[in-house]
Amino acid sequence: MRLLEPLDMLDGPAARDAIEAGAGAAFGGRNHAFTVARLIAPAYESSTSDIVAVRDIPQSWWPQRDRLARPRVAWAGFDPGMPVVMGILNVTPDSFSDGGRYADPQAAIAAGLAMARAGAALIDIGGESTRPGSAPTPPEVEQARILPVIRALAAAGLRL
Repeated sequence: MRLLEPLDMLDGPAARDAIEAGAGAAFGGRNHAFTVARLIAPAYESSTSDIVAVRDIPQSWWPQRDRLARPRVAWAGFDPGMPVVMGILNVTPDSFSDGGRYADPQAAIAAGLAMARAGAALIDIGGESTRPGSAPTPPEVEQARILPVIRALAAAGLRL
């Protein structure tokens, strides 16, 4: 599969000016653009990746360029032109990232609320350990871990 990686990103008036001058290609609509791209091809097609100016992107790569130009659609009320911070909340007793610190539902709820106050727009709540060597968690155990936390955070207006 071919990959066109946008580099040298611009936004706002600079992006629109670059697009109009032919020196930039739209990225997710007219408010963002790139002026340089890395062309990454499968090994059977090319053994290297080339960095080229937008004006020099070969016509065979235009489908990838055009796909990048499509406006992004809003999802779950988020502005597609803005970064979104997501908090990760593990509610397993053997979490590899926090040592089981949020296995207690009240501790997990407090942590989720703190993540939201710190700027997290989404909270990913995990109830199954992915620690290397861990045994699969039965669905009813995972649900017992996550549902009280999900219900409390959703009631507080968080997106999960």
